[in-house]
Amino acid sequence: MELTSRQQYILKQIARDNNMDMDEISKALGVSERTIRRDLDDIREYLSTFNVGLKVDSGRVTLSGSRRDIENSLKNLGKLPQLWILNPREREIYIALELLRSNGPIKMAYFSHKLNVVEGSISIYLDRLERWFKQRNLNLIRRRGYGVEVSGNEKDKREALVELLYDFVPAGNMIYMMENRINGGYGDILNHWFHMEDIKKAKAILKEELREMDPPLDEASFYGFLLHVILSVDRAKKGKTVCVERKDELADSREYRIVKKILRRLLPEDLIKEDEEVYLALHLKGAKLQLTEDSKLLPLGITTMELAYSMARGVGDAIGIPIENDRNLISGLAQHLEPAIYRVSIGLAIRNPLLAQIKERYRELFSIVSGVTERIFKPYGYEMPEEELGYITMHMGAAIERWNYERGRLRVRIVCPNGIGSAELLAGRIRKELPELKIMGISPVEGIKEADYDILISTVPLNTTERHVVVSPFLSAADIENIREYISHSDINYTNMSYDESEDTLSVDYEVSVKADEILRNITLESINPENLVEMVGIIAETARDAGICNDTEKVKRVILEREKLGSVALPGEMFALIHGRSEAVFKSYVGIFRLVKPLNMKSIGFNVERVSTVLVMLASAREEPEVIALLGRISSALIEDDKFLNVLKMGDIKEIREAILNVFNKK
Repeated sequence: MELTSRQQYILKQIARDNNMDMDEISKALGVSERTIRRDLDDIREYLSTFNVGLKVDSGRVTLSGSRRDIENSLKNLGKLPQLWILNPREREIYIALELLRSNGPIKMAYFSHKLNVVEGSISIYLDRLERWFKQRNLNLIRRRGYGVEVSGNEKDKREALVELLYDFVPAGNMIYMMENRINGGYGDILNHWFHMEDIKKAKAILKEELREMDPPLDEASFYGFLLHVILSVDRAKKGKTVCVERKDELADSREYRIVKKILRRLLPEDLIKEDEEVYLALHLKGAKLQLTEDSKLLPLGITTMELAYSMARGVGDAIGIPIENDRNLISGLAQHLEPAIYRVSIGLAIRNPLLAQIKERYRELFSIVSGVTERIFKPYGYEMPEEELGYITMHMGAAIERWNYERGRLRVRIVCPNGIGSAELLAGRIRKELPELKIMGISPVEGIKEADYDILISTVPLNTTERHVVVSPFLSAADIENIREYISHSDINYTNMSYDESEDTLSVDYEVSVKADEILRNITLESINPENLVEMVGIIAETARDAGICNDTEKVKRVILEREKLGSVALPGEMFALIHGRSEAVFKSYVGIFRLVKPLNMKSIGFNVERVSTVLVMLASAREEPEVIALLGRISSALIEDDKFLNVLKMGDIKEIREAILNVFNKK
């Protein structure tokens, strides 16, 4: 007897794993378990001629027989086209992709032949697709004798293509397939549409040209942008290009310059259109960025940092947890908001494959985030789509889980008179064996004054009434048991334990304190009267040079202007802006306050601008120590957390400003 294409697929899958679940087969093929059982009956009859048995036990399907007999039963099947075993949903996606990529109409008989189904089934798929296309401003044209075609704007077609590709192949699989040539399965289909050599070439060029992105794209965004580039190249070769408005806003951007270089390495000059360059630049500018160490310490844009703080405080107030004190949340959320606001302002869609899971896991939190986000962004005329709200909810959820984790950890301080080596040995053992404990620091036997602990762990007996346990520096199994028993019988009140980040708090050592003192001594306060932003930046660079901060004003100007293009710099409603940058031309870290005689317009949220009369400038060497960058980061945080500090920078004299910044440096 002969097996159908679906039955052949089932047999090959069972033979490959020799232990397959009926439910898995049913879901993979989009048919009921009853249908699968009928197919298995036919497969069992087919296998009996090769002395191979098929058994179903508790929903698990296995084969029995010699390896040679099983291999002979498979040899008789031949190669099965991957398209023949797609489930109904996958067939619809495949048809839609083929229609969107085509330069003209396609006959229904073509799809019937490729998918091995009757034309009646193709007609049903097209009925459903017609509604789907209409929702995306595209029209499905079907005429007898003419065929089937999708008409509409090329930009809408392109966005639909990307959406369908990610529906057809999950994001993780897409990345893997772009890294490796996959034969069989979806790999065969993608290889039919896009040549692996073209993908590899485009990927290598992107990695090279995107090196100047700082912060860099995260991995998923890199491959998402790579997909857009591949599609642009593919469509350009077919004579198709998008039509984009607002070209002037990107004409002088870093993203536009990068895209121009990428396309000129992938396409002949005569196939490259300006609209296509702008379209890709829009996607590059709206891509999610990596949260680097630098961006944890200094914000990409002070506006988004302030928004992140306001959102965290709003959500924190609603749930009764002070998550606005979580520095990782504020920096991570600010990093996400900068491109997110840009995407929303230009109507650029973003995919969030985790949205359904986020809404299920954080149902109440998602609702709170939605309300807080609407309240904060409504004055600016922005409405965050659910996909963006999902990502914001993930940031908030992670902060809540960190808070709950910290709240449940006992704070311990180590007491050890035998030197730092023994103390560090004990600390390392505690971190490994008792991760539920949070080490706050190491103290000498005499003069334990800190009150930032719940229990002392000492290597010697202590003459104190404070809670403490005596252990060996090597923390034996008996020591571990003693600590746990002591904690279980103690009356420590977990509910009063507040959220803090003591382990992450910067400890200012001697070398850093010297640099902090240098920053304080070099602070400048200037009143200037520039006509525009470029002139203002020139004055700032010259002031830094005169103060012995840098030797190349042109390099410093370039760094400041590039940074200004990257992120929003003005605090909404405060007439205040923060500009910062790092350069090889800078010798030492610098803080300067510049008060403008005439306010200037500077970048705020999205394409909005704010009138600014005070500008805080922070410059650092490209090789500056992270601890010093963290000091400057404290100034950024203080701007949004402390109104008094902000007012001192706007109205105080140089002495008051130095004192205010010193307090920020010293604050835990």
